[in-house]
Amino acid sequence: MPKAKRKVVAKPKPSTKPTTAAKGRSNAKAHDRVDIDASMRRSMSAATEANEPPFFFWKETEREGGFLSPWYKSQFRMEGSTYESVGHAIMAEKARVFGDKEVLQRILAAKSADEQKTWGSNVKGFDEKIWQKEALMIATRANMKKFFEGKKSEDLQNWLLALGSRELVFASPSDRLFGIGSGAATADQAGREQWGQNLFGESLETVRKKILQMNDPDFPAVFDKFGGRKNIYW
Repeated sequence: MPKAKRKVVAKPKPSTKPTTAAKGRSNAKAHDRVDIDASMRRSMSAATEANEPPFFFWKETEREGGFLSPWYKSQFRMEGSTYESVGHAIMAEKARVFGDKEVLQRILAAKSADEQKTWGSNVKGFDEKIWQKEALMIATRANMKKFFEGKKSEDLQNWLLALGSRELVFASPSDRLFGIGSGAATADQAGREQWGQNLFGESLETVRKKILQMNDPDFPAVFDKFGGRKNIYW
């Protein structure tokens, strides 16, 4: 009897479809990309939002923007010391930067803003170029403490967010470093090219970005992924 021919069974071709585990990994990567892209888009959108006028502030007594003033009272701790306002902290850091321990102690003990300002303007060894390099970081650190760890932090954050994405401008007529060197009433007439550096306003915008990020449900995972917590200096 002739032998029956064996059927040749074709070997199964390797599947091109991803396994469940691979799908999970692929989806996770895609999800990460979506989160990061969405977060970036939100940040860019907030930064470029349509043609809103700047928000000018100066004195702590102003009804709407007084809470942004360096001299608005909202107690917080920084560098082991208690401060009544961001301005108080800046004056102390000014003395610390230039190693004037005597004036530093005077500033720390001063109760009124006028006294703190007076001592702050009498720091020995003051160098304008050095101070310009340090000023923004100091103002930002102090404002971070005020808005995140101060006694009124929750209210302060809500008030700041209520201003939307408007540019924050410290309209101090006498300060061209932290402010613009012009009052709100004359700022437009003077023209932006005549404004000072507005470092205080810039520091507040950094705080606002941080508040928005911390309130973004996607932010903690993205923040940790890129080592964010390791780089916080406040």
